[in-house]
Amino acid sequence: MCKGKLRSNPVTVMRLFEKRVDALMTDLILSPAQPIGEVEDYFYRVEFQARGSPHIHLLVWIKDAPEFEDLQDDSIVIKFIDQYITCQMPDPNADPELHKIVSEVQVHSRNHSKSCKKGNVMCRFGFPKLPMDKTILTYPTPDDDDDDDNDNDQQQSAQKNRHKGKKGKRKSRALRLRQNEAKDKLQTLRNYISDPNVSFNNLSELLEKCNLTYEEYQKHVTNLTMSNVIVLKRHPKDCWVNGYNPDLLRAWNANMDIQFVLAEYSCLMYMISYEFLNDVIRDVKKTNVNEKDEMKQIMQAYAKHREVSAQEAGARTCSLPLKKCSRNVVFIQTDDNALKMNLPMSRLKDVSPESEQVWMSGLPEKYAERPRTPEYEGLCLAEFASRYRTVYGQQSKGKNAVPLLNDKGYVQKRTVGKPAIIRFPRFSEEKDPERFYGRLLKLYLPHKSNDDLKSGEFPTYEQFYKCGRKWGREVRPLVDVMKKKYEGQGKLIEKALEKIRQEGLVVNAWNTFAPEVEVDRLECISQREEINPSDEDEMDNVPDFAVDRSSSIAVPAIEAPI
Repeated sequence: MCKGKLRSNPVTVMRLFEKRVDALMTDLILSPAQPIGEVEDYFYRVEFQARGSPHIHLLVWIKDAPEFEDLQDDSIVIKFIDQYITCQMPDPNADPELHKIVSEVQVHSRNHSKSCKKGNVMCRFGFPKLPMDKTILTYPTPDDDDDDDNDNDQQQSAQKNRHKGKKGKRKSRALRLRQNEAKDKLQTLRNYISDPNVSFNNLSELLEKCNLTYEEYQKHVTNLTMSNVIVLKRHPKDCWVNGYNPDLLRAWNANMDIQFVLAEYSCLMYMISYEFLNDVIRDVKKTNVNEKDEMKQIMQAYAKHREVSAQEAGARTCSLPLKKCSRNVVFIQTDDNALKMNLPMSRLKDVSPESEQVWMSGLPEKYAERPRTPEYEGLCLAEFASRYRTVYGQQSKGKNAVPLLNDKGYVQKRTVGKPAIIRFPRFSEEKDPERFYGRLLKLYLPHKSNDDLKSGEFPTYEQFYKCGRKWGREVRPLVDVMKKKYEGQGKLIEKALEKIRQEGLVVNAWNTFAPEVEVDRLECISQREEINPSDEDEMDNVPDFAVDRSSSIAVPAIEAPI
């Protein structure tokens, strides 16, 4: 299909893309063929380039995949990587189809675009990649002046903590010095592999030409990195080939960037850096305006700077899924003073004026009315929300539907997929301890009502959590066990978010994480039409979203319960 037809049929193109992604996931990645292993969980999100081309960011969790941070032997991780990822140019005679695909979509341009050369470097995406006779994992060289690491003296330990920031800066400077030295030592080698008129049969021949031993070369490659990095096995002739999975690439027939995640924290930082658009909000916060005008400025900024392509508009208009996950996500409200929605007017007309049952029931209310049987009595709210779902209509008449007490509806155990992911409000332990400990108790301690989470001896949530007892056992360890099950990675997420708030986005994160996608994105931005400064300052006249109290039409309001 020519480019003209693609541009003139954005809805058709978007629907075709959605069907292709769905087929790739269902018929290949999640199939018994298991081209990248048995997938336990996945999440992907559709993103759009400035000119409208969609692509997906996919995270997969593979069963029995090694975890780098928990292993002492690199060979286990390396074996797993080599099993599913390669950057070898296929033999045109043995596999002409795959050779054609790799040549067209997986090879970085030797000419380097303007996006590559930005920042006084030849290619900020790291091409050509350095050759290696086997896949290795690099480790930054430790600082040489860590002599007090084994010091057990309390006073010296306290002094060490006070100077931790300074030592971290010294270590970073030392690593950068080693990095610059390694760049100089490897410059000759880079010149050779960048020259299209020069070729080498193997790495040994290349190193001999550069007067380097293999040990020296590997040391310089390690010193180039500031953190743990995977260096894939590459022949000198494959230095321009981006890593791929042969089975996925053959089926998808378009560019892919596939990597093994060494550290969950790093992956989280990369993903948040791509999605986290806080620059606009930060700029608005600097202005001295009230909350109403602040929201208007944020709206105007996104309206002026957020371009929506025809394909994205088509996807949203047709309600095509822009993200998918292997698990459902449920939100649990734990705040005592949370907003509630009242019942519809058709039901309120039949309610007695003295009745207090005027609010819609959410998960906490349904949980309180669970059956009084051993199977349900011992469930905490987090387990109830994760393992059970509310059913309506014909589903409530099924044999697996469980009636709740006091006509609060029906629930059914989740049988398709896995337990749902729970979300909940987060409160600061220092700034709002009562809400913080109230959330812990409501989520992770089985109870029938909120009155069970306090006592006359311990009248606050914090006191009951720290000193209370339930069923003859201390409350705290009971809560902590369930908290670890559902919030095991909570601190990791909070740490990444806090680092972005303090240090800003990892601007160049995607240069190495998904280089070819980033090249395309930056080239799209460079081709974008410039915005007239006068258009940016012009304020659109948007009516206030306010309820007209003078109207005779009854409008159900969202109110906070007293």
